[in-house]
Amino acid sequence: MTRHPLLATLLFAAPALCSADHARPARLPAPEAFKTAADSSAENIVSYLGQPAVGQRIDLTPTNGFFDRCFVAGDPGPMIEGDDAFIRTSFGHLQWVKGSKGTARWHLWLPETGDLTVRLWMTVPENDAGKSWTLRLGEKSTAFQPSASDGTEPQSFSWSPGAGTPGKHTFSIEAPPGDPPAATLLHFIRLEGPAIAKARLLRARWRPAAVHQRFAAPESCKAPDLWVFETRSVSETSSYSPLTTPFGYFGTSFKAGGRVAEGGSFNFSMWLASRGADHAPPLEKMPRILATGLPDASFSWFSHEGTGVKLRDAVAYPDGAERTIQALRAEFADGLWTYYGYFYDESAARWKLFAAGRQPPKRGRAPDPTRGLLRSTGSFCEIPGPPQRERSGDLVRRIKRRGWFIDRDGTPHLAAMATGRTRRSPPSSKRTWYMDNYPTEGWMGMATGGMENYAAKAPAAPPAHNVPRPDYLAPDKLRQLHELPVRFGPTRITDVTSTHATLEFHLPDSGENTRARLYHGPVDALTYPAREIKRGSAALIEMFSPDRTWPHATPFAAVRDNKVRFEIKNLKADTRYFARLYVERPDGKSWQLQSETFETAKTGSRSAK
Repeated sequence: MTRHPLLATLLFAAPALCSADHARPARLPAPEAFKTAADSSAENIVSYLGQPAVGQRIDLTPTNGFFDRCFVAGDPGPMIEGDDAFIRTSFGHLQWVKGSKGTARWHLWLPETGDLTVRLWMTVPENDAGKSWTLRLGEKSTAFQPSASDGTEPQSFSWSPGAGTPGKHTFSIEAPPGDPPAATLLHFIRLEGPAIAKARLLRARWRPAAVHQRFAAPESCKAPDLWVFETRSVSETSSYSPLTTPFGYFGTSFKAGGRVAEGGSFNFSMWLASRGADHAPPLEKMPRILATGLPDASFSWFSHEGTGVKLRDAVAYPDGAERTIQALRAEFADGLWTYYGYFYDESAARWKLFAAGRQPPKRGRAPDPTRGLLRSTGSFCEIPGPPQRERSGDLVRRIKRRGWFIDRDGTPHLAAMATGRTRRSPPSSKRTWYMDNYPTEGWMGMATGGMENYAAKAPAAPPAHNVPRPDYLAPDKLRQLHELPVRFGPTRITDVTSTHATLEFHLPDSGENTRARLYHGPVDALTYPAREIKRGSAALIEMFSPDRTWPHATPFAAVRDNKVRFEIKNLKADTRYFARLYVERPDGKSWQLQSETFETAKTGSRSAK
């Protein structure tokens, strides 16, 4: 029996054949899961989610499709029943963004051959009439020039792209190059005909749900306080792919093409309050960013999904990078955690401190140091962005990682995926797996996004023996993960009276072009200069209140012979003061890890530290 080829014909009705109700798209039934392959291995398709056609008709709308940043969705409305699992807002039109490239697209499952009719409802002003748009169905494409229209009637055009095969197909539309039709609005596209009778509109979340995976040290690693991970993007799409830590995120983004962008950085975020929090934690519970090996970085904060502290202007990759190599070291002393985040600078062939931060233990629980402070770490891969600006859940984000946990004797141990109680979950686009070269190179994969759903299964670790250690794990390189841009020696506090005090700081190996300033006041304030915050979360505004910031700072003073001395005056008598040194040098900058304290004497007397 000869299979009839799929004939896809774009045929637009004349205006007289279109009634007023055709200017609004029809609602499709709720999506259903359907299988396309019986194989349930991690890399094989298990199922799709699809909405069946109604009366040989499927309407492609700004809500049920995907698009690059070349489009922006407008005319927002309430959730549509059946769509709320994929997107929380409906939209009435798509509009092209000037100076951009990309497509708006919808994915279809066409199980049978047959004819296909397509109509487009567009609002086209006179100035945009006649500009050429590009339509694609699978590998076939054509151009058409819409006439001026108010969007209530379909454009008239026909196209026969020729033979196709049953299966998954992508329908897309793209604005013309050059002068774009920026005022044209695309409302919806209607597909009709025998080929649509049993077709389904494939659905996925408007952006991929984040795929999470935890990595653990093997039992052979007795007490790790340090881990090292290498990450590469192995897809052409952009992604945000950090590792998670006990304090927050430490990671970076890959742009389209799988590279870290020129001027790329890391996100070293220490969270202090969740979204919607109406106050900041007590001052003694606040995290603090303390140091960086990047001299142009600034100590800053964030206030969007939540509130916390981070670095800005901290360029780790001025020329971009094909991969990221990062390390995290932890210490616990005097009831405080201190975290040191490093990255491997391949151009200099050495580790650099990206950021160091300190905070008290969460919920007041001190760690058990006998098994190491960093026995595991989390990670995820996602793509941020609002649903009206970028909708790319149909694109796969795939990264690969390998890592080592470093024992206290300096021995690296290959990381594996953490195991635990397996929970049953429906098939999804999220998956993790051991790559074929894990036994010899240590690579593990993570992916999310795309239209295909995969069976959930717990990956089993294959045996790995004598995986070669990269250069960045050489013993002399690992010693660099204990170096800091500024070292602080002992402090002498002398000549304390009721109105002034003298503080002398010893800074070993400070070298030339090092300068310092002293912040002081009646509270042990945050590691930021005082400033006024008028906008932001309630937690952020409280974070910079006068009772949490340093009221006084000396001018910068040069460090000479590894020492710097300050005399502070106009103090109040019989008062306890805090003072914290801030140091800048060519190799980075740092706050003193802990503040100094002293008490002024009563009026007319002298005191000591």
